[in-house]
Amino acid sequence: MSWLRNSLEANFKPVADGFVFRTPSPWLFGPGEHYLVTEAQKAEILGSMTTLWRVLSLSLLLLLLWARRRPG
Repeated sequence: MSWLRNSLEANFKPVADGFVFRTPSPWLFGPGEHYLVTEAQKAEILGSMTTLWRVLSLSLLLLLLWARRRPG
């Protein structure tokens, strides 16, 4: 799943003091918030976001399978 990690890494811009992290916007369009984070914080954020994407993907898959098997 390197494509997922690469797309999540795009939220981080290296700067002198660490990384500027742009949070995903809760709206389809528009800017997210920006935060200065360290390397350790970046790793923790990436881990959390990767887990969240896996849970959401699995949930969507299960929902689609459930809807397909449901009579009607």
